[in-house]
Amino acid sequence: MRYNANYKNQFFWDSNNDITFKQLWEMMKAEFATGGRNVTPPRSRFSKFITIGICSVAGAALVSFGISFLVTKGAVFALVIAMLTLFIFLGIFFIALSIFGFVILPKSYTEQIEAVCVGHSISGGGGNDGAGRPARCPVFEYTYKGQKYLAYDGIYDNTSAKPMIGATVPIMIDPAAPEELMWNSPNGAMIFLSLGGLFFIVLALAMLFVTLNDDNFMNQTIPARAEKVRIEEAARASEEALSEERRASEEREAAELEAREAAPELTDEMIEKTYLEDKGSSPWKIKLRILKSVRYDSLNDGYVFEFEEDPDFEDHLQLMFSDQVTDNMKNALPGDELYFIQETGDFIHPAIILSPKDHKYVGKK
Repeated sequence: MRYNANYKNQFFWDSNNDITFKQLWEMMKAEFATGGRNVTPPRSRFSKFITIGICSVAGAALVSFGISFLVTKGAVFALVIAMLTLFIFLGIFFIALSIFGFVILPKSYTEQIEAVCVGHSISGGGGNDGAGRPARCPVFEYTYKGQKYLAYDGIYDNTSAKPMIGATVPIMIDPAAPEELMWNSPNGAMIFLSLGGLFFIVLALAMLFVTLNDDNFMNQTIPARAEKVRIEEAARASEEALSEERRASEEREAAELEAREAAPELTDEMIEKTYLEDKGSSPWKIKLRILKSVRYDSLNDGYVFEFEEDPDFEDHLQLMFSDQVTDNMKNALPGDELYFIQETGDFIHPAIILSPKDHKYVGKK
């Protein structure tokens, strides 16, 4: 592209002696003191492609962030996805840049001519390699089809060898735009960019695979999954509690069954001998009656049992002294069934109450 000595942030150097960063700084201060250069340098085809590529990479990252956030409502997850997308598209951009800059673009430079290096353009915005050598770009003067050109490629660096000032070198130009030129082989840079792009892509894909397969990360950064995990954990805890309650209930039932199996058997003879006086003097009845309530009577130091009405018995309240009442009887609940044993006849004798959990009746009921 055409070169103008008044381009902003560029300084023309026409000596083969090295220029130090300190010298460049002094030149820049002098320019600033006089108002500086005011001509905006043109953008090369390469720099335009870079601008488009950078905007595309940034746009892809922003779009991926937006889509990820809208889908998952997780800002952290969306940010991670955006960063990985940035790496992937950055890798693609490096590969595309190497192909465009060092394969496609050079194909337009089809005509070789001789040009004289008349100086170097020193970039005020260029880097410093640590040895005090600012970035530079050779400026060429040549004639094509009777017209004289002063041009350069606009690519600055401070590492590659530059043509000596005054030297005649072969350059390649674009016949359709003779101010566009290429003076050196870009093979090394192409390989570097391609490998760098491939590295970014592989690294980002590997990180993306690890991220999407990390359940802990996914569950913590995606609200919907976090809520699902919370619900599942609550359901699991509830199920465990129910299982524990079920197990405890089964254990209680087993213990009660074992206690009943170990409980003494009630036969008619045992009832007549142990619980009823005047053997055989009066008939007796034994029956499971439905308990209505049980309460402690402190005055008599006993428990009052109240049963649902039953036509087989006249009494529905019965006092049992504390030393005759077992824990199963004390803890009986309304609706439970208890053995009610009572002698019957011309008058009612006190009844005896027993818990089915404490005794097994095997008589002639």
